[in-house]
Amino acid sequence: MENLSSKEQVENKLDILNKVQRVETPDGMYENILMKIQNKKKNTISLTWIRTSAAAIFILIAAETYLLTSTSFSEQNENTASIESIIPNDNNTLYYE
Repeated sequence: MENLSSKEQVENKLDILNKVQRVETPDGMYENILMKIQNKKKNTISLTWIRTSAAAIFILIAAETYLLTSTSFSEQNENTASIESIIPNDNNTLYYE
């Protein structure tokens, strides 16, 4: 193999680029590309909708947190006691025979 300088090696590899031929493009290619770009812009969600939905979710979470923490523990104990009085706690001795 010949000992070529690095410059000659690069020139040999770049000679391949001289063989590249120009390709004919279809007539409406540029218009099709522009139309696809416009369609992508139309399909995006606007920033105002994102902000509005984020604010609505935040308000719902804040209201739920407020409602859960606003009830006192005594009210919660009263509620559980009333539930226990409605649902009887039977002794199932059938299972222990």
